[in-house]
Amino acid sequence: MTLSAPRPRLLRWLLIGLGSLFVGLAAVGLFIPLVPTIDFLLLAAICYANSSPRAHRWLHTNRVFGKRLRDYRERRGATIGTKAWTLVSLIVSIGATVYFVAPPVWVDALLLLVAAGVTIHVLRLKTVSD
Repeated sequence: MTLSAPRPRLLRWLLIGLGSLFVGLAAVGLFIPLVPTIDFLLLAAICYANSSPRAHRWLHTNRVFGKRLRDYRERRGATIGTKAWTLVSLIVSIGATVYFVAPPVWVDALLLLVAAGVTIHVLRLKTVSD
């Protein structure tokens, strides 16, 4: 991921704030199965890449998050455990939403499309070893 040209100060701080929020959500995702970790890390990486080279470097060298990002970015893959956990979390969270929230039918259809897209993406990722 290449770092972009400097941004206006307000946009830069907004992106740093969003990136930090996404890192926090990714940290929650380490402990709560329904919260996706890698998705939030990728969003944080995008925000940091466009606002703060220092924060971007920190995220990619972080001992907790760095390996996940490197596996995804460099090898375009995930471990079998990460793939399984992602799919189980996806199915449980979408199923719980449909069952407990009972959204309108069009929302159900949209959630199923998202689930299908994510499932296809995860299954097509190369499986890497630990």
